Amino acid sequence: MSWISKKFRNFAGARTKKFSRKNLYEFISSSASSLTGSDVECLNIGSGGEIEAILRSYDLRLTSIDLDANRRPDIVMDACDLKFKDEAFDAVLMFEVLEHIPTPHLAAAEIHRVLKPGGYVYLSTPFVFGIHDAPHDYFRYTKFGLQFLFQDFDDLKILERNSYLESVLVIMLRLGMAAEKSSRRMGVFFAVLSVVFAPLLFLAQLLVHSDYATSGYTMVARKKD
Repeated sequence: MSWISKKFRNFAGARTKKFSRKNLYEFISSSASSLTGSDVECLNIGSGGEIEAILRSYDLRLTSIDLDANRRPDIVMDACDLKFKDEAFDAVLMFEVLEHIPTPHLAAAEIHRVLKPGGYVYLSTPFVFGIHDAPHDYFRYTKFGLQFLFQDFDDLKILERNSYLESVLVIMLRLGMAAEKSSRRMGVFFAVLSVVFAPLLFLAQLLVHSDYATSGYTMVARKKD
């Protein structure tokens, strides 16, 4: 791949993140800031990358787990079989991980078990989004699916991360990271259009208020006392 091609592909990737992860990093930061304190024990499911870097920038008592040792977790561990005692944590954090778990109901049950009564789970997961980290990309969740999966929790607050139109744009932009050269070119083309027609997109979003599609959801839920 030429230097110019790499530049364009990076440009398309940056535009994709701008729309697909809109409000995500803010949610992660606000979640982390609410958990600072010497006596707040936090479990992070899924280690490494930008997300853990954000979490580590806060003064958290954080234990990170992951099945992949290459991601350098504190402990190599399966989210569906947590080797912790009951009610060990005040909060569980799981950002952009749930879709990669083949038995999510077991993970939800384990999160519930290791949380103290009144403890919180903070979660994010994609919805309208391309396959990633293949072949370990198993599910997409609607807000109703999240409500069902975490039905043993109280006070569920589930929010769309971005708008209907932005989620449609994300799918087109992700072509810029495809393996096929023709698809990558189309992704770059859409990335350029997203800049040129940004004012038009802004105006269109004022008219389209549907919540039937979004790139992903954020969720906060509390374990019953």
